[in-house]
Amino acid sequence: MSDQSIDSSSDFEVTIRKEISDILDNQIKINAHHQKLTEAMRFLMEAVNILKEEVQDGDQRSIKKGE
Repeated sequence: MSDQSIDSSSDFEVTIRKEISDILDNQIKINAHHQKLTEAMRFLMEAVNILKEEVQDGDQRSIKKGE
């Protein structure tokens, strides 16, 4: 095997490792973002359920007007 062939193989391996590392980093960021969105959606659904219960119970909220 020639030195040039070894260098090319080594460069290719480094490039592949970097690409895989970049992909994994992006997947970790996407996963964290997805978790935040899921949590936000859960909070919104809780708020909607609370408002539905209040409407069903006939409760009325006073609306504060901006001063």
